[in-house]
Amino acid sequence: MSLAAVTEPPGRSLWADAQRRLLRNRTAVAGASVLVVLALAAAAGPYLLPFRYDEVDKTAVWLAPLSGGHLLGTDALGRDLLARLLVGLRVSLAIGLVSTVVSLLIGVTWGAVAGFAGGRVDEVMMRIVDVLYSMPFIFFVILLMVAFGTHLVLIFVAIGAVEWLTMSRIVRSQTLALKQREFVEAARAAGLTSAAIVRRHIVPNLLGPVVVYVSLTIPAAILAESFLSFLGLGVQPPMASLGTLIAGGAQDMELAPWLLAFPSVVMIGTLLSFNLLGDGLRDALDPQSSGRAP
Repeated sequence: MSLAAVTEPPGRSLWADAQRRLLRNRTAVAGASVLVVLALAAAAGPYLLPFRYDEVDKTAVWLAPLSGGHLLGTDALGRDLLARLLVGLRVSLAIGLVSTVVSLLIGVTWGAVAGFAGGRVDEVMMRIVDVLYSMPFIFFVILLMVAFGTHLVLIFVAIGAVEWLTMSRIVRSQTLALKQREFVEAARAAGLTSAAIVRRHIVPNLLGPVVVYVSLTIPAAILAESFLSFLGLGVQPPMASLGTLIAGGAQDMELAPWLLAFPSVVMIGTLLSFNLLGDGLRDALDPQSSGRAP
């Protein structure tokens, strides 16, 4: 018996088991690897290139890739496409991350409070969510642009103020199940306030589904920014984003198809990598598939 006790392997926590399952998922690891490479390129790449993203050269207009020292060619103003692509990727990733953080803070707080409070408070809070859901996204953004003007920070707010709605519903449904668990009853019996229970017990146990949804919200925010920039309501020149580059490339695709091809490939690769990572996180954190009781 003592020998069995000594040789028995130690138990793994849920997060350690999820990490093991995630690392065994080749598609998720590949997606994460691509995202790391893209993030490093966007962060350091513009400082390593000999051209600035907003540097105009009228003598190098519409150069094809690998011409005149420009690896990916130039646009109608002679600006280096690679420099603009890396800056645009940086802006799009920043918008996706910041907008997701905004939606995370609002959505988790709103959903946790609504689900834990229940009753009339829950009814009123979720009806507000339903009303906001009925408002068209583009109409809401146009109102913000008309009222406050076009600014990069405003794009963060506009996208984050819409993306939190779905997160609040997910968090609310999880909170309704969690507040019936024994550890919440024990916290009540110990005299903790409702705010303390939500902060110490409810929110930490929501990390699994929240992490999965965050990995899927970032590409949704990037796609929303690209849509706004394509319509001229997003990032304004001379700043670039993946949306503005694709919009500009679509206008000149007959004369310079590379202006549309390269930004589109980067956009597809970024969104696909996030989706692969999100699917891997969902499988790794799913208690049913991991063999653990919920």
